[in-house]
Amino acid sequence: MDTNIWRARFFNTILQDVIESKFNVKRPTQEDNWRKFAELFIDNVDAVTRELQERLQQVAQVQGGFSDQIGNEIFDVAHSVGILSLRMAAQRAHVRLIFAAHGEMVKIGPRFKDVGRMERHRNDAVRADIMTTPCLVKIGDGRGDLENEVVLSQGEIISQ
Repeated sequence: MDTNIWRARFFNTILQDVIESKFNVKRPTQEDNWRKFAELFIDNVDAVTRELQERLQQVAQVQGGFSDQIGNEIFDVAHSVGILSLRMAAQRAHVRLIFAAHGEMVKIGPRFKDVGRMERHRNDAVRADIMTTPCLVKIGDGRGDLENEVVLSQGEIISQ
């Protein structure tokens, strides 16, 4: 989980550098104030643009290259895909296994059920004797909401 959070923060830093440097709306000029991650991003976009132009020229069998307008449109496509990739990589949705240790107080509800005593009601707190199945929870929705929690698999305990 920590690695996923670190990765998301890293890509979010790159995204913020790109947005703050205004590389998200125009090609950089020599006068622009370069930021390191934004510079790496724009270098990558330039490399992808060159490769796309070469491939498209081969497919279209164009002699002498594309016009500047088409070159700018190819740059815009590569740039938009790069921004989308950064936005996707900056999402911090992750999956977490939740365990109940022996003697730990566990609330019966969406995360755990007491298979030893099925008559337990929601929100009852019980002391776990044995956990037979951990709870699997997805945290975040991958679109910026880091509070959203969805129980993917309800855990099972046997209470004392």
